[in-house]
Amino acid sequence: MENSTRKVIEELQRTVVRMIATGPAGQGLSLIGGVRFRLLDKSPRMSMDVDYHWEGTLEDKQREVVAFLKKRVLPEVRRKFGYEGTAAPATGPAADSIFVKVIDQDFYKTNVPDSRIEIPLDITRIECLDKPIVRTQGGVVYLTVSDTDMIESKVLALINRTYVEARDMVDVFLFENFLAPQSMERMREKLTRLSVSRENIAERVEAIARTREVHLRNMREIITSQLDAETTSRLDEGGSAEAMWDRVIKILQALVAASP
Repeated sequence: MENSTRKVIEELQRTVVRMIATGPAGQGLSLIGGVRFRLLDKSPRMSMDVDYHWEGTLEDKQREVVAFLKKRVLPEVRRKFGYEGTAAPATGPAADSIFVKVIDQDFYKTNVPDSRIEIPLDITRIECLDKPIVRTQGGVVYLTVSDTDMIESKVLALINRTYVEARDMVDVFLFENFLAPQSMERMREKLTRLSVSRENIAERVEAIARTREVHLRNMREIITSQLDAETTSRLDEGGSAEAMWDRVIKILQALVAASP
């Protein structure tokens, strides 16, 4: 991806999350995921979507956010960047999940070929043991989850997602320091809430371990496409995707070992 396109994507993301944070639709929405790490924690990985945690009815908040995007955000994007835009609830398979409600956001310049940029916005619910917190960036107050809940959600995503996402592995590697001394116990409690047994956890970790080469390939793609050049260079010196894999699989194996 060209640097110019990366810059546009991130500027659009920042505009969206800033306006949601300061608008009525953002009441109670906690910013999570890659954009949270990038914006509030200076992550070297750019994200391709926007994620929020919501404790209420996902469909209701999805409708509210779509209306806000159409009324407030899309006009601001047009004014500031010259991009037209659309926002609508996702259709097809993405619309069927009861665990996440997706909003399709498309931005484009009229009569400019290949200018379309897609930035999905996901509203989901993660298991949290801590109260929401506030963080600030550029004078804007963002509601988010605790650092511990945030990184634990990334580890648990490797267990619970139907498909393992390389971006989750990369984020676990980058923010392993957010894990607390009691995180294994906390994650066991969360998995119990989700009705995930020790056998389920062990089977999942074994399946991930058996497909090591697939995950290494996917992590290399993330390193190439979503990490900045300086970080990529340092990773190359220290083992790159293989180093990431070693750390992440050890965390997952420790979770299995800690499970009763």
